Amino acid sequence: MTEVINNRYKINRELGRGGMAVVYEATDLLLDRRVALKMLKEEYASDEDFIKKIKLEARAVARISHPNVVNIYDISLDDDNYYLVMENIAGENLKNIISRREKIPVIEALDIASQICSALMVAHRSNIVHCDIKPHNIIVTPQNQVKVTDFGIARAVSSSSKLDITTSVEGSAHYFSPEQARGAEITPLCDIYSLGVVLYEMLTGQLPFTGKTAVNVALKHINEKPERIRLREEGVPEEVQELVMKALAKRPEDRFQGALAMRNAIKNALAAAREKKRSKEEEDLEEFSGEDLDKTIIHSRSPGEMLERMEEQDSRGSQAEDAEVSEVSAHEKEENQTGQALKQQARLIFTAVLIILGLLVVAYFSYTIFMDVPVVEVPEVVGYDLEEAESILQQEGLNYAVAEDRINHPELEENKVANQSPAAGEEIRQTREITLVISAGPEYVEIPELEYMTLREARIALESRGLSVGEEKYDFSSEHRQDIVISSEPPAGEEIVQGGEIDLIVSQGPSPYGY
Repeated sequence: MTEVINNRYKINRELGRGGMAVVYEATDLLLDRRVALKMLKEEYASDEDFIKKIKLEARAVARISHPNVVNIYDISLDDDNYYLVMENIAGENLKNIISRREKIPVIEALDIASQICSALMVAHRSNIVHCDIKPHNIIVTPQNQVKVTDFGIARAVSSSSKLDITTSVEGSAHYFSPEQARGAEITPLCDIYSLGVVLYEMLTGQLPFTGKTAVNVALKHINEKPERIRLREEGVPEEVQELVMKALAKRPEDRFQGALAMRNAIKNALAAAREKKRSKEEEDLEEFSGEDLDKTIIHSRSPGEMLERMEEQDSRGSQAEDAEVSEVSAHEKEENQTGQALKQQARLIFTAVLIILGLLVVAYFSYTIFMDVPVVEVPEVVGYDLEEAESILQQEGLNYAVAEDRINHPELEENKVANQSPAAGEEIRQTREITLVISAGPEYVEIPELEYMTLREARIALESRGLSVGEEKYDFSSEHRQDIVISSEPPAGEEIVQGGEIDLIVSQGPSPYGY
C-alpha cells in the first residue's frame, strides 16, 4: 500500500483487520485532521453491485449526526481499492473489553446498551437498519462514550447477493436475528435482537449460542431458547434478565417494538440498579460510623471507662488522706498527678471522638444531599428557539447557559439552538448545567469555477470551501477530454449553503457517433 492515498490521506498505522476491511489511522493532508480509513477487501471492492449499494448507504449514514454514531466523511476509489473515510475514535472496541474483563458490571453494561439504543433510534428514524450490531462494531472511548460504527457497510453487505450464512463476516452469525438467519425480511427489530445478544454477552461474558460453524449457530438462533442469565451469572437482577430475554424473543412481535421502547426499559432497570447500589453504600457508611468507628478509634478504653478509673483514683487518694495524715506528702502528690493525667487523657479522647463523629455526620449528609440529586436524561433541544429550549429543559429540572459565541449551521436559521452539551440522550444529575450554542444561520459560499478540472481537483476545491460532490453525471464532449469536469449544478459563481452538495457533469470524451 502506498504511503499517501489519493494524494490526500497519509497512512500512519494499521488499527485492525475485520471480515470486510482493513482499518488504518491516517492524516487528511487537505483538512489537517486525523481520520480512519477503512479499506475494503478485494472480494468486496471488485463487486460493482456491492459498491453501488455501499455508496447509497454511506451517503444516507453520512447525513446522521449523533454523538453515538461514528461519522462517515467520504467514500472513494484509489488504484482499484475502495475505502471509507471516517471519524477517528480514540477508544477500544467492546469485544476486546469483554475479552479482557470477562464480563461487564450491570450498571456499566446497561449504560453501554442505552447509548447503543440512542444510536439505533436516530438511524431507524432515517430508515437505516444496521444489520450487524455486535461488540466488534461498538467502540467505547476513555470517557465511556459509545460509538457505533459500520452502519452503511453492514447494511450494504446484508443486501449483497454475495453474502450468505456460510460466508458471514467475522463473528456476525453469533449476533444474527432469527430473521437474518432464515434470510427473511430485514427490519429494525433485527437490531433489537442483536443488541440483546450483546447485552447478554456483556453481563455473562458468554454468548447465548455457540457452534462449530456459522450454520450451527444460525440454526440455534432460529430453534433454541438461550439459557437464562441468572443460571450463568447470579448478580444480575431479575428485571435485567427479563429485559434481555424480551430482546431475544424469537418472534419480532414479542420483542421491544423499537429502540426507544428498549431504551426506556433499560433506563428503568438502570435507575433501580443505581438506587440499590446507593442504598448499599449508605448502609455501609452507617455501619462504619457506628460500631466499627468505635472499635477503630478506641482500642483500649472508652471515655466513660477512663473517667470511672479517674474517680476511683480520687477516692483512693481521699481515703488515704483520712487514715494516715502523716503520710500525705509524697503518696498524695503521686495519686493527684495520676488523677490529673487520667482526666486530661479522657478529655482528649472524648473530644477527638466527638470531632471525628461530627466530621463523619457532615460528610454523610453532604454525600446524601449530593447523591439524592435525581439523574435525568438530557432532552433534545437542537433546532428549537431559546424560549422553547428553556421550557423543555425546565420540564426535566435542568438549568442552562448560552455560549458567548454563535456558530453557522447549514440547516438551522438564526437564533435556533445549533448545539448542546451534554448531548441529547446522556444521563446527568440535575445540578449539571446544559450549555447551548445558538445558530447564526447558514453560511453561504460561492461555488468555484470547476470546468477543466479533474474529479480529484474539483473535489478538493469544493471541500476547501466546505462543500462536497453530489452526483457525478457523465456526458460526451469534444472540447473536454475524458474524466474532465464540463460544468457544475448549480453553476460556478452562485452562492450555496456551506455543507451543500454540488453535482458535476463529467466528460466521457468525444461522442463515438460524431456529435
